[in-house]
Amino acid sequence: MARAEQEGVSYLFKLRMTKGVKKAIERLMRRAAWCAAGQGWQGAETRLRLKGWGRTRCAIVLHRQIKADLTMVAKRDPVQLCLSFAELTDDTIVYEYAVLATSLANEILTIVQLYRDRADAENPFDELKNYFG
Repeated sequence: MARAEQEGVSYLFKLRMTKGVKKAIERLMRRAAWCAAGQGWQGAETRLRLKGWGRTRCAIVLHRQIKADLTMVAKRDPVQLCLSFAELTDDTIVYEYAVLATSLANEILTIVQLYRDRADAENPFDELKNYFG
């Protein structure tokens, strides 16, 4: 990121769910004004400075409610896996999250669509490497 900023090149990438990223999500859950980000996702913008970063940067936090029941696998015993089902009720709301770091000044919907388009463009290369390599 720092090199892209030095060169004046825009960047957009997904962050791992580190402790600092999870704290940013917790802050947003309390006060964010979420907006539609397409395909069932909602997004909110925040400023984020993670460990190792020299400065604060723009981050887009995305969340989407999981509506279907979930399956969980416990790996306590490597020989016999324990499979269980979590049934979601009206009292339980479960979200999945993604966090994007960007230098783009566009609206959230546009930034998220750019990220999706990039992923779609990389899929054929991924398929070639994994199926024929």
